[in-house]
Formats: sequence, C-alpha cells, structure tokens
Amino acid sequence: MGAAVPLHRINTILSLLRRCTTFQTLQKIHAQVFLNGYQQNISIATMLVNLYALSVFGNLQLACLILQQLRKPSVHIWNSIIRAFSQSPTLPLEAVFNYKRMVEASFSPDKYTFSFVLKACTRAGLVQKCKEVHASIMKRGFSPDVIVQTNILRAYAGNSLIQCYRQLFDEMPRRDVVCWNAMLACYSQAGLLEETLQTYAEMLDSGVDIDEFTLVSLLSSCAHVGALELGLQHRDAYTWNTLIVGLGTHGCGDKAIAVFQQMRAAGFRPNSITFLGVLCGCSHQGLVKEGEEYFMRMSSEFCLQPDIKHYGCMVDLHGRAGELQKAFEMAQEIPAGAGADADAMICGLCLVPAGFTKI
Repeated sequence: MGAAVPLHRINTILSLLRRCTTFQTLQKIHAQVFLNGYQQNISIATMLVNLYALSVFGNLQLACLILQQLRKPSVHIWNSIIRAFSQSPTLPLEAVFNYKRMVEASFSPDKYTFSFVLKACTRAGLVQKCKEVHASIMKRGFSPDVIVQTNILRAYAGNSLIQCYRQLFDEMPRRDVVCWNAMLACYSQAGLLEETLQTYAEMLDSGVDIDEFTLVSLLSSCAHVGALELGLQHRDAYTWNTLIVGLGTHGCGDKAIAVFQQMRAAGFRPNSITFLGVLCGCSHQGLVKEGEEYFMRMSSEFCLQPDIKHYGCMVDLHGRAGELQKAFEMAQEIPAGAGADADAMICGLCLVPAGFTKI
C-alpha cells in the first residue's frame, strides 16, 4: 500500500533510471519497482514517466498508465504527459484532453502546462480553445510571465488570429525580438504587406535588434523588388548582411544573390560577411557557377581576402555537386596560416560515396 521506500533504495533506482538507454532496460527497472511496491513514490514515478513520455525509446501509453495508477500525481508528471502529446505528430488533441483532466482533478496548471497546451492547440488548429486557455491564464495570474506571453502569441499567430495577436501584442509592457518576429510572420503569412512593413518600421523605432528571422519574414511578404526596397530604405549595411546571411543559411542562394544585387544598387559595399552569406546559399542550393563567380569577385572586384569560412563554403559547394577534384583543389588553395584544417576538409570529402552526382 505504498509503504515508505528507504532512501538508499530510492537513490539506487533513480541512478539506474538515469543511466537507462533502452526500452528493455527501462521495462526491467519498472518491473522491479512494481514488484517491490515502490510505484507510488513520486520521485521514482516522475523519472519513469519522463522516460516513457519524452525519451526516444519511450512508450507514451505506459506513461499514461503510470499517471492513472498514481494516487497523488504531481504537476510535473501532468506536464510531462501534456508535453509529450503536444509534440506528437498525430495526437496533439490528447494534450488538450489531459489538460482538461488535470484541471478537473483540482491540479493547478503552471506556466509550463499552459505553454505545452497552447502548442497543442496551435498544432491541432483549435482556435476557440486557444482563447479559452488564454482566459484561464489571465484568471490564474500568469499573463505577466514572458514565457506564457510568447506562447500565447505563437498560438494566435499559428491559428491566424491576427486581431487577437495584435491586441495582446500591443498590451505587452516588454516585447523582445521573438515577439516582434512572430507578429511579422503573422502578417507576412496572411499576405498583409502594408502591415508587415509598418510593423517592421515600428520594430526598428523601438530599438529592438533585428535578426535573420526578422528579415526573412520581411522578404517573404515582399512580392516584388519595389516592396523590398520600401521595406529596406534608409537601412545600414548590417541590415543587408543580416538578410543575406539569413537567406543563405536557409538555403535560398538565388534570393541571397538577388538581395546582394539590390544592396549594391542601393549604394552599399559588401564585406566578407556579405559574401559568406551568398556562398553559403550557393552551396546549399547547388549554384556552382554562381558560387565560383562570387568567390572570384571577392578579391578581384572588392579586394577582400577569403578566409577559412569562405574556402569551406567552396569546398562544400563542389563536394555537394560531386565535383570532388575541384573540392580537393580548393582545399589545397587555402593560404598557410589561415587557421584552416585542409586535411580535415579532405577527409570529410573522402566520406562522399563514389559516383556521387549533382542533385
């Protein structure tokens, strides 16, 4: 009947669970817990639920079974179950159902509970439930919490509740770059170009530092070059570089090149970071000729010396295209003392299967 477990036994079992790496081992430990009557110990039960619900070798059904058998489950255990279902590709509704059961069982949700259930509402497209959860958050006094606020915004943005999002956004006393980016993405995904550009201008005026996600959302909403120029007018080289690097790291080489050309037309001079973004995009998108052209322009047109990162992009560019000989040659061209490990690059290329061809 749930007799007290000796402390040394608890520590031994917890230690075994921490080292557990397979489902079979987990089942064996769980069986011993059950046979010895330790299943009501909250520390052991919490660890079991976490492993069953959240580990790659777990079993969510068994995690739910442990929850059902506990006479006094903790909020942490409820959160683990709700979190697991919110991350499930097919069962986000179960997160909402378990949240309801938790509240009906007189447990008080915390900021993590609300964050997980909001994520589930977003994935399941439960518009009305998002509003209901928001009302509960306000009633329970969690509205000022930054984590909760951000997740409410994401839920509204994910369900295209633009007006609800904007109202909450305007009421926030502090707005970080994540909140601004979510607002931009909300307008951008809805095709509201004017609102996107206006919000971007407000963001800049507020003094919040932009990042690549800010500018990728901006670019996505600009259907033509004129709109892009409007969105970027009177901005500095940092803004252009952030956008180019953001596009490059997201594999949009052609768009990175297009923005590079607009940057030049606006009278800004590229630097080594600009070219790094372009070359990274060319590598990911397989734009071999374009990558070679811009690599050459660095030194011939702008007198910029490529460093190890630029050479690395070129090695990767040729390697991805199956041009292993060119990749070898490029690795060997890295200047001495550049901090490069050409041998490591070549070893990496040796892992490419024979007969690899351009995709």
